[in-house]
Amino acid sequence: MKGKKFDNDFFSPQINVVENGWMLPENIDGWIFANLKWFPEDKMFEKIDGKATFYRQIGVDGLLAGDWVKNGKTWGMYLFKMKNDNAAKQAFLSERGNDFTKIDIGDSAYSFSGALTLKAQNLYLQLVADNPDGNAESVTGLAVSIANRLLTEKSKVEDSKQVNSFFVLAKDFAVQESDNFIAEDAFGYTSLKNVDNLNCIVNSSTAKWFFIKNGADILGNYKKELKEYGCENFFETENAAGGNMFGEWEMAGIINSNLFGVREAENKKQLLNHWKLINNKK
Repeated sequence: MKGKKFDNDFFSPQINVVENGWMLPENIDGWIFANLKWFPEDKMFEKIDGKATFYRQIGVDGLLAGDWVKNGKTWGMYLFKMKNDNAAKQAFLSERGNDFTKIDIGDSAYSFSGALTLKAQNLYLQLVADNPDGNAESVTGLAVSIANRLLTEKSKVEDSKQVNSFFVLAKDFAVQESDNFIAEDAFGYTSLKNVDNLNCIVNSSTAKWFFIKNGADILGNYKKELKEYGCENFFETENAAGGNMFGEWEMAGIINSNLFGVREAENKKQLLNHWKLINNKK
């Protein structure tokens, strides 16, 4: 019984969500979908309690939840429709943790005991087994099928995995699974937003590389903040600037209309070695 406070938005998917393709069939590859419910942004707490605040702060339209059942096995689905790709990326990386197995599907995916998580465009999917020992490999195909039914024809998970050129550039030097994403005030700078970053090793020297797509107009504000926040040994090169911030060296500059940067280097020589490599591989 739905009760006296019945709200149609809570008990059935909103029509605009259905029209946008965020409605799933009852049967996918032998998996039967049960207990389907759409939770708009302001009702998500009914399903995930206080965790809803985390997603709302990042940017989310709502949650499509239910159970997938096959051969006596049940996997709960939490399918978040995030506001955009960056919001989905931030949710995915923030909840990844340290103990996981990477899976080569979607933009990014991983599994751990009894769970599988996938990110594809603004889709953020979690499948959780009713048994903590559930085998994530058994639902990999289901996860791909779900995403393919909700993404546009031009961007099917199996056909055109999104690849960030920054990570392609850094792949030969990157510390495995050190990739991260910061939506606001990266590294304490108000000028740095939507920042991809990861640790890289060059000639036994570790530093953090970062990247902002289409960030050509950011460099001026970054230089201003460097000086305001106490940068020592400030220097400028062609289309770049940097210095020593609290004992660590960093710099950023424009390459092909994007902002690239290096930080947390031990000295200026190591910093410039990393920066030279980025310029040579751009």
